[in-house]
Amino acid sequence: MEGGRGGGRVAVMGENIKHFPAGQTSVFDISAPGVRKEDLTVHIVSPAKRPVAHQITESSEGVLHVSFTTSEVGSYVVEVTASGQKVQGSPFIAKAYDAGLIRVSDVPNGVVGQPCQFRGMSYLFR
Repeated sequence: MEGGRGGGRVAVMGENIKHFPAGQTSVFDISAPGVRKEDLTVHIVSPAKRPVAHQITESSEGVLHVSFTTSEVGSYVVEVTASGQKVQGSPFIAKAYDAGLIRVSDVPNGVVGQPCQFRGMSYLFR
């Protein structure tokens, strides 16, 4: 988003806007020079279409942290607006994963401690 109260560019930053571990607190940053915290709106929606509680805190001049905790694996929709305008790239699709659900077996020609390639299938059980 160009503009805003301070004339600066608003940007969403951090890996957790793309993917994050389910069941843990995750944080992404918003660089919003000249935009007041009160003029920033964040909506996070779970794969089950439920709103996700989050907290916005100011960390330094023009940078805000958004922290949230999820419990579901899947795709989350994150919408960010500043001064009533959507931030560039919003809405974002962020993927929550649970590494404990990953199982690898029957890797042909695999050698322990050496890189290898394999194909996998993903299943979502509800």
